[in-house]
Amino acid sequence: NKINDPRSLGTILAFELNNGKKDYLNQQKQRIIDIAMKEGVFLRPLGNTIYLMPPYCITMEEQEKLYDVLEKIIGDV
Repeated sequence: NKINDPRSLGTILAFELNNGKKDYLNQQKQRIIDIAMKEGVFLRPLGNTIYLMPPYCITMEEQEKLYDVLEKIIGDV
């Protein structure tokens, strides 16, 4: 399993990438940022925890792009 502890509250979604370490200073953070920024998506992970808090005005196209980038990040674990 590539993700652990998925959770949501309203429109907020968070999960950990499974790399064996649960740590705020996890080095995956920079790799996640690099992949997302290359795709034009701004993410600010907390170590290996990815969280999403999209604005209510997000378009369907923007949301699809966000999900595509997340799939790319998860596939790269």
